[in-house]
Amino acid sequence: MDPREQRVFLKKILRDHADSIALCEILFGASQVWDDLVDEPQKATKGDVNETMLMLLSDLPSNSFYREHIVYLQPIVEMAIVDWLTANSLELHGSDEALHLSFVLRDSLTYIVLACARILFGVRYAIAVGAEVRTFFHDETFNEYVGR
Repeated sequence: MDPREQRVFLKKILRDHADSIALCEILFGASQVWDDLVDEPQKATKGDVNETMLMLLSDLPSNSFYREHIVYLQPIVEMAIVDWLTANSLELHGSDEALHLSFVLRDSLTYIVLACARILFGVRYAIAVGAEVRTFFHDETFNEYVGR
């Protein structure tokens, strides 16, 4: 996904709240490099890895929105990691059922955008933008995912 397009979307959904947008970009960027390291190690450059480490070890703990809401946000991040690792495991099974479940679970980090929206603007707002957020970030079809 084009980072500029993603930023425009995040600015719209999170109403230009800079620290929540930065948090989402840190987590999405880091998760993409992690995914590349696991699936296509040759794709992740040393620069990508260095930037990811800087984001996770410096930018993330410095983010005031993250620090203020860490009790709410950290379990969401951890569960997104659990879902992503589970999705990777399910991919190895190869059955249609496992692949369908993997296809859904691998994008759980999208929930962080809805969590930020809920913190900033309330649960009704998060509900109102939920389908738009999920549709934007889950932009790959199942057939594309499985290479059909």
